[in-house]
Amino acid sequence: MDPRAAGGCALCGARPTEAHHAAGRAHDCELVVDLCLAHHRLIHDDMADAGCDLRHSPLRAPGESIAEGLRCLGTLFARVAGVGDVAWLGAVSDYLIRCADTLTYLICLLDARLPGWRSHIHEGELP
Repeated sequence: MDPRAAGGCALCGARPTEAHHAAGRAHDCELVVDLCLAHHRLIHDDMADAGCDLRHSPLRAPGESIAEGLRCLGTLFARVAGVGDVAWLGAVSDYLIRCADTLTYLICLLDARLPGWRSHIHEGELP
């Protein structure tokens, strides 16, 4: 069953809703949750504050897209944890953001130590 079929904002139940790409449309176009207009704007503000890069880039390595998707999800879960009685989502949020930061750090190391690695990824080869 489509989790969006129940209708209403996933955070407060209000209508009308907009489809929110939870991991960022550029990173995962299928992971969608309905949010009311106010929560959708608030989540996007949270994502901007967290430094989530929502732009699509054909030059982005898969690991970078995964890191940004994790950061976006962590930001959404942090907001959800603050709305309801789901404090454990705060810990999940922290974990996702730590994973995103670690993956971003590893990509920076690759950039520094193997400058040509990106061209191999985009050509479908492993370095």
